[in-house]
Amino acid sequence: MQRHADGLQAAKMPVAQPDLTGLSNLPGLPTTEDERIPVRGLRRRIAEALTETARDVPHVAGFHEFDADALVKERAYLQRHAEAVGVRLTYLPFVIKACVEALKQHPYLNASYADGADPVIVFKKSYNIGIATATDEGLVVPVLHHADQFDLFELARRADELVTAARERRATPKDMQNGTFSITNVGQMGGWFGTSILRAPEAAILGIGKIEDRAVVRQGQIVARPILPIALTFDHRVIDGQQALAFIQTLRRYLEEDPRSLSPR
Repeated sequence: MQRHADGLQAAKMPVAQPDLTGLSNLPGLPTTEDERIPVRGLRRRIAEALTETARDVPHVAGFHEFDADALVKERAYLQRHAEAVGVRLTYLPFVIKACVEALKQHPYLNASYADGADPVIVFKKSYNIGIATATDEGLVVPVLHHADQFDLFELARRADELVTAARERRATPKDMQNGTFSITNVGQMGGWFGTSILRAPEAAILGIGKIEDRAVVRQGQIVARPILPIALTFDHRVIDGQQALAFIQTLRRYLEEDPRSLSPR
């Protein structure tokens, strides 16, 4: 009984209030000096789309390294031919071309998941490659439609025109629609590896990093080789790990072992 009475007495005692003086100066808390910018327009659409995709789609990412020695040499060989016809030849069109060839062999990567009462996987018959592009207003993904119909130089020309139009805000709504697979080139900003959020309803996105010399072991010796970092993010509802790895191995065959097969010569 005494313990009960003591408890009742304690319950009636005033509770000490914490001293909140100075909390407004703690790092991370908003203050009257902070600037608040309304999230509108393109930035709001980007935020909503990324949040929805990140919430609803089970993302899986895998990381790989390709020996880019043969790719570097092939690009160097083709450079003067490209310049002669007014084409700026980067590594991106090689990756686009290799992805298209690999997608033909691994159709689950060129598919989408259609939810509903009776979910289905939709295999796309077109190869429309989205190219993630940074602009002053935020990230956009213009689409290179029917990429399977063009050779390496034409892919380079069209990709360059598409990205430039997006950055100059000249891209049309059609330029932004109906992508089936996307590529994000973090290497152009010096990036190495990174995970990407899918561009729904696409089932996969490939991230490519900067080609740099790295120390690797070849035939028991430590040597410097140009390494291309690759990150593949995919929708696990559509693509299993084995299918993703099979796609990567096909991509490796084109970019690492035989980049010449991608060339117009």
